[in-house]
Amino acid sequence: MSRADAGSFVDDTHRNHTDIQQLHLDLVSSNFLRSGLFTELNAGRINLDLRRRRWVARNSSRNTTNAFDSLHWLLGERGSWSLQSFIISLVRRYKRRLDDLGSSALLWGLYLAAEPLPDASADLYYFGHRTDEAARNFDMIGVRYRKAPLPSTWTYEMESAY
Repeated sequence: MSRADAGSFVDDTHRNHTDIQQLHLDLVSSNFLRSGLFTELNAGRINLDLRRRRWVARNSSRNTTNAFDSLHWLLGERGSWSLQSFIISLVRRYKRRLDDLGSSALLWGLYLAAEPLPDASADLYYFGHRTDEAARNFDMIGVRYRKAPLPSTWTYEMESAY
């Protein structure tokens, strides 16, 4: 129950006792196929943040959060680069029964993040979205470059998406 005060019309009937925010299976390795690369595979109901949370992120300021049924894979070298791939279906929530497994809307993508210089980062990404409503379907590619803020220096960020 969320922020119910004495005398409020909100009572225990507004609580979803079957809501599952996160329930996933994770496989993690710090030496993927003996390459020395870190990898993590998540399958199930997750909350997902990508990089600086500009395009894909869990709600951070709400008292209710979105969850996703998802398959998410991360491969990379810590502090140098990472590649994330994912396919997501938004969870449809119901008040008094278990949520459906997936919806008709799918979001998928690839997100490559690199730190080519000690004080800069570069991202290259692709997202695709399909739903029953053709007007809401899209494919998007983008690139982003950011110079980290350092004392007594200029900082900047450039991004373009199509």
